[in-house]
Amino acid sequence: MKEALFYVKREASSVQCQLCPRGCVIEPGCSGDCLARKNEGGTLTSASYGQITSFGVDPIEKKPLYHFHPGRDIVSFGSFGCNLHCLNCQNYRISQFVAPSVSLSPEQLLARALEEPRSIGIAATYNEPTVNFEYVLEVFKLNRAAGFKNVLVTNGYLNPKPWEALLDWTDAVNLDVKANDPRFYETVCRATLAPVLRSLDALLERQEVHTELTWLLIEGQNDDPVKLSAFAKRVADIRPETPLHISRYYPNYLMNHPETKKEALFSARDTANQHLSYVYIGNLSEGDHGTRCTNCGEILVQRFGYEISVSIKDQHCPKCGALHPIRMD
Repeated sequence: MKEALFYVKREASSVQCQLCPRGCVIEPGCSGDCLARKNEGGTLTSASYGQITSFGVDPIEKKPLYHFHPGRDIVSFGSFGCNLHCLNCQNYRISQFVAPSVSLSPEQLLARALEEPRSIGIAATYNEPTVNFEYVLEVFKLNRAAGFKNVLVTNGYLNPKPWEALLDWTDAVNLDVKANDPRFYETVCRATLAPVLRSLDALLERQEVHTELTWLLIEGQNDDPVKLSAFAKRVADIRPETPLHISRYYPNYLMNHPETKKEALFSARDTANQHLSYVYIGNLSEGDHGTRCTNCGEILVQRFGYEISVSIKDQHCPKCGALHPIRMD
């Protein structure tokens, strides 16, 4: 365990965590709502610090990131805990419970990552990485000093100060937006929408941080075309080249809602395409998953599952010379 950042001490040895919008008041011996932060004798500690439940080498496209070093791998790790409680969570075994883990210091994790020659760096992912804030920040600092990329896959449910502090050391983010509907966040995620939109806006304003977004589409729950269109416009007004991944939902954890029909996915893509240039469909093999030049239509990156063919060598389309937003360096 390690003393946590972003908290205040209170009377009778209680503490209040200020990492995320929940602002948990935690009594001695108890954990916060996320399970990853615990009051030890009046000191808030990171209970998940160095506790690794998941580790692997993934294609960067699996995060998903389509416009960030396509065709490369990235070392990925996760711990336990989450500050959302989505009824449809795909990683509930490590996000909603204190899962079995192995202990790795930041230095040990970096050393393991450096053994992978095709990896561009390290991704904090699988469970919600921001609840393991102290460890992720230390890993990112070490990894950047070694000359590699830092990737964050997150729900964005964080207060502004820690959010900005983490983004200072982050090269690319996939922000998983659950819906553009406060009621959905309250009923399905047991959280609130406003802090996520605040994090989204702050992220989009930071042009140096590559950003992609994921929206898990659930019919009858978060597929309102008016709300999706308003969300896409919000993103486009700040950074129109931002990729949006509209992903297919399958029943999981506590939600038995039927899986999303492919027609609903294509319809949602058409809605978002009214504002955004790069909208992809996830969890569905059908359709065109390639990235095309918006000027001439030339295929820049072709994708068949995780088989990736990259046709670009710099920031220009090889056919017409137009600039594209895919980051290669």
